[in-house]
Amino acid sequence: MRHARPWSAAAARIGALVAVTLLASSPIRAAAPETGPGRVAALAATKVEGDQYLIQVDPPALRVSEAGALGVSIEGKAGFKFNRDFPTKLELGPAPDGLEFPKPKLKRADGVLDADGKVFTFKAPMIAKRAGDYAIEATLKFSVCNEDKCVVQRQTLRAKIGAL
Repeated sequence: MRHARPWSAAAARIGALVAVTLLASSPIRAAAPETGPGRVAALAATKVEGDQYLIQVDPPALRVSEAGALGVSIEGKAGFKFNRDFPTKLELGPAPDGLEFPKPKLKRADGVLDADGKVFTFKAPMIAKRAGDYAIEATLKFSVCNEDKCVVQRQTLRAKIGAL
């Protein structure tokens, strides 16, 4: 009977790198909405994490015909800060039937950078025209920098939005 050989250190590093790459590029998903009489509880925030950054997506709790906003925050990690000179953008994909995006393309000037320059936040406005669950997609382009280098990222974000 043949015994499997243990992975070499190099193979283990390659396997870990592939796993991290798949996690960083995989779509994010929010939990199913909790409903109650006349309202929808906010969905749980979801995260995408890289070595130098953390993206947090906060889906809104929407009521039909009332405005809400999808929150998308970028935070620098491990000595990295948000690159305020990069043309950061958030582009929402096509709005699903029943959901409206008043401003589907947001630029850096549409967001807010915190006082210490680490966390940048977009609030993407949306309006539900009817009750339901909606899957949305957005593309986020941004950069974070430390003293030695800047890292440019493009992430596809997916979330579920619930409306009553």
